[in-house]
Amino acid sequence: MKFRRSICFAVLLTVLLTFLVPTTSVSVYAGEDNSPNLPPYKNDLLYERTFDEGLCFPWHTCEDSGGKCSFDVVDVPGQPGNKAFALTVLDKGQNKWSVQMRHRGIALEQGHTYRVRLKIWSEVSCKAYIKIGQMAYPYEEYWNNKWSPYSLTAGKVLEIDETFIMEDPSDDACEFTFHLGGELAGTPPYTVYLDDVSLYDAEYSKPVVDELKQPDVRVNQVGYLPQGKKVATVLCDSKQPVEWQLLNAAGVVVMEGVTEPKGLDKDSQDNVHWIDFSDFTTQGIGYRFELPTVNTVTNYSHPFDIRDDIYTQMKYDALSFFYHKRSGIAIEMPYAGGEQWTRPAGHIGIDPNTGDTSVPTWPQSDEYAGLPQKSYSKDVTGGWYDAGDHGKYVVNGGIAVWTLMNMYERAKINGLDNWGPYKDGGMNIPEQNNGYPDILDEARWEIEFFKKMQVTEKEDPSIAGMVHHKIHDFRWTALGMLPHEDSQERYLRPVSTAATLNFAATLAQSARLWEEFDPVFAADCLEKAEIAWQAALKNPEIYAEYTPGSGGPGGGPYNDDYTGDEFYWAACELYATTGKSEYKEYLMKSPHYLEMPAMMKGTNEDDGLWGCFTWGTTQGLGTITLALAENGLPATEIQKAKNNIMKAADAWLANIEDQGYRLPIKQAEDERGGYPWGSNSFLLNQMIVMAYARDFSSDSKYFDGILDSMSYLLGRNAMDQSYVTGYGERPLTNPHDRFWTPQTSSKWPAPPPGIISGGPNSRFEDPTINAAVKKDTPPQKCFIDHTDSWSTNEITVNWNAPFSWITAYLDEQNTGSETEKVTIDSPVAGERYEAGKDVNISASVKADTTVSKVEFYNGDTLISSDASAPYTAKITAAAAGAYDLKAVAVLSDGRRIESPITSILVKVIVKPTVKLTAPKSNVVAYGNEFLKITATGSDSDGKISRIDFLVDGKVIGSDKEAPFEYEWKAVEGDHEISVIAYDDDNAASSPDSVKIFVKQARDVKVQYMCDGTQASNQEIKGKFNIVNTGNRDYSLKDLVLRYYFTKEANSQLQFNCYYTPVGSGNLIPSFGGSGDEHYLQLEFKDVKLPAGGQSGEIQFVIRYADNSVHDQSNDYSFDPTIKAFQDYDKVTLYKNGELVWGTPPGGIIIEPEIIYGDCNDDGKVTSTDLTVLKRHLLKMNVEINLENADVNTDGKVTSTDVTILKRYLTKIIKELPI
Repeated sequence: MKFRRSICFAVLLTVLLTFLVPTTSVSVYAGEDNSPNLPPYKNDLLYERTFDEGLCFPWHTCEDSGGKCSFDVVDVPGQPGNKAFALTVLDKGQNKWSVQMRHRGIALEQGHTYRVRLKIWSEVSCKAYIKIGQMAYPYEEYWNNKWSPYSLTAGKVLEIDETFIMEDPSDDACEFTFHLGGELAGTPPYTVYLDDVSLYDAEYSKPVVDELKQPDVRVNQVGYLPQGKKVATVLCDSKQPVEWQLLNAAGVVVMEGVTEPKGLDKDSQDNVHWIDFSDFTTQGIGYRFELPTVNTVTNYSHPFDIRDDIYTQMKYDALSFFYHKRSGIAIEMPYAGGEQWTRPAGHIGIDPNTGDTSVPTWPQSDEYAGLPQKSYSKDVTGGWYDAGDHGKYVVNGGIAVWTLMNMYERAKINGLDNWGPYKDGGMNIPEQNNGYPDILDEARWEIEFFKKMQVTEKEDPSIAGMVHHKIHDFRWTALGMLPHEDSQERYLRPVSTAATLNFAATLAQSARLWEEFDPVFAADCLEKAEIAWQAALKNPEIYAEYTPGSGGPGGGPYNDDYTGDEFYWAACELYATTGKSEYKEYLMKSPHYLEMPAMMKGTNEDDGLWGCFTWGTTQGLGTITLALAENGLPATEIQKAKNNIMKAADAWLANIEDQGYRLPIKQAEDERGGYPWGSNSFLLNQMIVMAYARDFSSDSKYFDGILDSMSYLLGRNAMDQSYVTGYGERPLTNPHDRFWTPQTSSKWPAPPPGIISGGPNSRFEDPTINAAVKKDTPPQKCFIDHTDSWSTNEITVNWNAPFSWITAYLDEQNTGSETEKVTIDSPVAGERYEAGKDVNISASVKADTTVSKVEFYNGDTLISSDASAPYTAKITAAAAGAYDLKAVAVLSDGRRIESPITSILVKVIVKPTVKLTAPKSNVVAYGNEFLKITATGSDSDGKISRIDFLVDGKVIGSDKEAPFEYEWKAVEGDHEISVIAYDDDNAASSPDSVKIFVKQARDVKVQYMCDGTQASNQEIKGKFNIVNTGNRDYSLKDLVLRYYFTKEANSQLQFNCYYTPVGSGNLIPSFGGSGDEHYLQLEFKDVKLPAGGQSGEIQFVIRYADNSVHDQSNDYSFDPTIKAFQDYDKVTLYKNGELVWGTPPGGIIIEPEIIYGDCNDDGKVTSTDLTVLKRHLLKMNVEINLENADVNTDGKVTSTDVTILKRYLTKIIKELPI
């Protein structure tokens, strides 16, 4: 089976095809359609053209400025099996772009010729403005029907076939867009249909990407801690246990057993087993599983490590997200982690920004104004951008900043405040070494912004102390935009009780933590928090409203119609900070007192969801604070809080045992069911509660629950997806973000490591997931790693905050990983060496104590030691076998620190062999057409890891699995094609080669339509159109066209052309053929046929001089059904005497190329051919190409040919034949 497809650069997506034992699989992008009605798929810039598989991705819809629509893929009436993309206009909106359907991720090249083809029709008469151009500001248009919309007549199919040349500079951020709203629309509701759509470029070829197969054994793709739960999930339909083996990087089995069958997993619809290998604790790099008795091509796992320091760097990467998301400050080196992630400061009032230095309240004239506001402006610079957009939200920022500060508070209580990110200088941020804990510095960036969002007496005394819900752009901005490039007006949304209480809670928490470091700042925080509390008590029901328009005008709504949970949380934080009785009395009277939900309830969108807290459900945050921070509650009450925390965690541990992929959530228990937006964040918050359950009980079962949950996030899931950027074999690559969006354009960087995606969301809340995944897909598989899928692949501060919390918590289990560590730098785990060669080993040591020496071991056998850095060792003339290398640093205080095991293999290496199976030397190839190169390879001591394909000595591509093949876009001229095989030892074969000649490109074609449809007629009438599909100009004088017909009468044939834009005087007609088979031959004078151009219609009439009747019923080129121009291969076209289009009567006769001397017909002339020739002359039974063997071209094969061939092989003569 072949696991390669053409994948659009706009997708670059996580491969979501499941090639496993029978189970539910998910396909999220289109495969090759091979439509006979459209140009070759491989040369088409579109990835879905016919919609016949029932999906439309990457086509999707867009709503703007009041437009509303829905879409589906439907059967075309009266055409069984033929489907079309159907967009239903529900509200036409204000502008023509208010309703759109579009295909993004298109790259146009300057000078290339593009052909646009499509069929479009509508239920009602309307117009469609169709354009190809930039998908973001300034929205340049490269083709648009000369700025004119097309008129659609109700029920009538409009077929469009246009050509344009890209005259502007190349642009890789384009879209094919249909505007259907505003003044173009009919009367809604009605449906517009699209089918057989194409954007063809003969010079373009879809890139071929090797897909990473989804293995049967799903693991944490980063690795496991040595101590604690280690479980893999196996996809397998067997109801009986199957054997498994755990192998180290050298391929040595280190543990084995049988699986535990689990059965059908409801959330994924996969049949699964479990492998529990918790007892294996040996630290090492590159472990993997194999299933020796399972007969699938994917009976293995991805490689993974077992190490103490799995999460050491990950926690810092997770925390760096907050620096990257800072507003109002330049993101610079060395803090950015790489030059590609630096950017200027955003929203500071420098053109084109309007800036956040003076942001007015939302204009009351706007349809989305919401609650009435007085007119004033505020400086709200700073803070974190919430997610993939440039909005800044108090409620989302509230839970995020609480989480970071809670990390520190717990660390301080547990004596870890001088470790890792909690100490000054621990994080890579500008404030490091300023005397304050770095994580509090980062949180302060958000808290300072919060302060600016509070309404003052001067601004509006009626709501003074209340806090604005959010600040963001007037309307949504496009992807591919840095904050400083945002030219939108920005406004303050109305205040809300929820935002005010988030403010009160987090500023009270901040005051508590900052008091010992900056008492002035702490006092200011507390003062403002208490003002906010009083304001909320006076205004308890100012609810954040839902704003329509794709979830809100320019920002997420974060609507909430219940704030009892926020009141409880704020009271808890204020009480923990002040000890005041008013807060204690309030919190103890709250219905949420000491509550920790296992499943959330209420009137907001969290109702029925498994989990503990979100931005909209916050009572659990207050309960954690009461259980953690010293306060005046009785010990019995604090124990109740802890018990409730453990009780919730116990419910989730039960879920883990029920779930095939061992995660603590299940499908929602509400009318929507499935997995919600940000499902991964629910796990992360549950893991925080499980960590506290472990803290309060010392029960390791909660730690195991955390490890299981983290394994799900890092790859042990139904998607085989690590949901974290930069980590795992299949890491997250394309989050929904305006900066880290390489799918939008190659000028934008890939995301930095350590960012977690929201993950599976089965509620289909964005157009991309609707276009890519069928609605009956199991909820755990409702995900696509695509930048446009904001409902499954968004990133946010309130999701990376708990991810930071948990990675730091897991790493604190081995606090020594920060300060003391030994690493084998070379060789790499799994590396293979040739027996008899030296193996050089090097190691590095990180330690606060002096290193006395480093000892190097193979297993328990000492190799050597080194007392000075760089620490090295050598295995001289290594014998064949598996080696488990380990470095041990001996410190001056006598302690010993060991590295994880690095397993390598030393073996006798046998080179692989390779054979080029196609093309043969006599292949007929044409320029600009694809030639398939195929090869086979074998390796006696291992397996083929890849085969490289070369043209004229240059590698043009590789294939890593059989059948080994590559399609080369042929270039005119003589070429040598070669293949080289590499095995799993990285040993290379000798090349196998063939020489071929590529003829001139067949980049012209003929279109035909019939004018005289009666078979019996005095005239043969029709029209030709010659189309140049290439990228270079031609002259018509180089072309000859032939139309084939029968000649029944003896009368002379005559030709007429009544019209052609070429000019009838530039035609040179003649007739040829014999007997009944004749043809009209049209030659031309020197008339230019430009690249991408066409001749226009050439009318032709053939008649007899005596007006005899033609019987066309058996004429080869006659087709009365063709009443409009279409490509037609029964009219032939010759270029410079060579057939370049069509098939003549009797078919195409290909004369094989003669390679004189190639007696065995393998495409080469070698001594083997001389042996074959000799054996033939001795009348032995050998296969021989006699034409090739006749090297003196005398028409016979004799001993003279042997003599000539021998002289050629010994280079006495230089050319054959003679």
